[in-house]
Amino acid sequence: PDQLITADGLGKPLAVQPGASYMLKLSVLESTAQQSLDVQLEVTADGLDWQVIAAFPQRLEVGHATLPLDLPADARYLRAHWRAKHWSSGATAPRFRVSLTAQIRS
Repeated sequence: PDQLITADGLGKPLAVQPGASYMLKLSVLESTAQQSLDVQLEVTADGLDWQVIAAFPQRLEVGHATLPLDLPADARYLRAHWRAKHWSSGATAPRFRVSLTAQIRS
């Protein structure tokens, strides 16, 4: 399902197969001018200590990006961490509608 992003935030943790290879797809379905979206991927073994392991290229407009990701052997959960910025004068909150999917690569 897609999600509306209007501020910095964290995605819901996804249980993953430790050491598996995934293909991630970030789809920006809606965006307005003069804003940016940065999305990092974080993993944890214990649900407490999260570490950044990859990032999508910065997104400025509607479009798709894919990212191959090889998980560490101790990774049990994966989540997205995003930062949304809007920089025009009289700026309103940023607004993106996004979808992030993960598939195991064979």
